[in-house]
Amino acid sequence: MKKYLLLLLSAPLFSQAQDCAIRKERDPYTKEVKVSTGFIQIGQGKVNIEANAKEIDVFFALGSGLCFDDQSTLAVNFAGSRIKTNYRSGGTMNCEGFYHFIVRNTPETHYSLKKMIDNAVNTFTFTSGKVVTTLTLTDEQREALQKGMACLTTEAKTLIPPPVQ
Repeated sequence: MKKYLLLLLSAPLFSQAQDCAIRKERDPYTKEVKVSTGFIQIGQGKVNIEANAKEIDVFFALGSGLCFDDQSTLAVNFAGSRIKTNYRSGGTMNCEGFYHFIVRNTPETHYSLKKMIDNAVNTFTFTSGKVVTTLTLTDEQREALQKGMACLTTEAKTLIPPPVQ
């Protein structure tokens, strides 16, 4: 009876792992493993977070008509505070509304991603020249983004090869 009680009480420890809907795929040419959250709806746009052994790419699809280049910036404002984080575009110049920022995949979660996991994002503000586009997240979108980032960063750590002795 005690064993069943212990098993029943430990069930919530394993429920977090089951909520992660991370997609894992292997590149047919390089044989490199990549993990992805898939697209998550945020405001009027979508975000996809993808990781490989070297980097984590946060990719925004905001719709055609918006142009971004290497001088474009992203300001992330967090809910319930005045904290703001800025990123420079890591993608190529385009007018399809695609924006990337890329961080290194390290054994410790990158500071900027950890900040988005720990603090709910209120708005994403994209600036390209004089054009400013703001995406405001709902509570459900904030939760989905936080959960997706947490799951992906945990899974991304497993892609890093062990150090050579």
